[in-house]
Amino acid sequence: MASTQTVDRIEFRWPRTLVPGVVHGGWARLDRAGRYGLEPHDHGPAYELCLIVSGAVDWWVEDEVYEVRAGDVFITRPHERHGGVDAVLQPSELYWTGFILTDDPPIAGLSRAEADRLKRAFSAIDERKFPSDPGLTVSFAGLLAAMRQRKGLAPVAARTSFIQLLLDALRCYETAVQRRRERSSEIKAAVRWMHAHFDTDYAIEEAAAVAGLSVTRFHERFRAEIGLSPGAWRTRKRVLCAKAMLRDRGLSITEIAMRCGYSTSQYFATAFMKHTGGSPSAYRDRSC
Repeated sequence: MASTQTVDRIEFRWPRTLVPGVVHGGWARLDRAGRYGLEPHDHGPAYELCLIVSGAVDWWVEDEVYEVRAGDVFITRPHERHGGVDAVLQPSELYWTGFILTDDPPIAGLSRAEADRLKRAFSAIDERKFPSDPGLTVSFAGLLAAMRQRKGLAPVAARTSFIQLLLDALRCYETAVQRRRERSSEIKAAVRWMHAHFDTDYAIEEAAAVAGLSVTRFHERFRAEIGLSPGAWRTRKRVLCAKAMLRDRGLSITEIAMRCGYSTSQYFATAFMKHTGGSPSAYRDRSC
């Protein structure tokens, strides 16, 4: 069994032979940040699908940087160059799998027609990350259990779990698209305004006024449609921008705090630590 265990890392990488078309995959729990093979790379003709169970990671694909948090699905497409920001993977628990979608030979023992439909469905995904649901976690866990057995009916269980995993991922994506379409014009207008003013100390009443809603109703609608409170959304936006700035040694932490809308560096450090679990200076040391 291809597994390793150290003080700060527990990992299982499943074999390539049980499911036709699966080229890599596994599960890992990391207790501290480190360089765990996240240097720039690509997977040739394979897709890679990741599910973050806990923690958060900073990944890049081509020229874009993404914060991927617990509950997020993250996908890279064939031949896309990607890796961890500064080759670092933060403390987290995650599943991942890489697979080649061809109809000759078909993936996971499907018919050619089925494999072709699956290939077209994945090629239509136009978002890099989207929310998962408990069903996808169950499918990843089922695939992990089957891959660990590697005998008896394990190949059948692995193929079944893998197909279900792909279907669950597509369902999560379709749900995310539907929710995006259902966002109201009022909340969309507020989010655009909040994007433009995230670095100012605006009052939530101002954002509610842009939406044309009372503060109470705005909080209710924003949480229902976005999945976060307005305050949590602003903090997340600020921390994302701060992370990018912290990778630039030319800016002091105080300068970054001011640029991200915080009145003091201490206030910034408190918010950053609450959001990421570490201080701005520790993040900078880890990422540079």
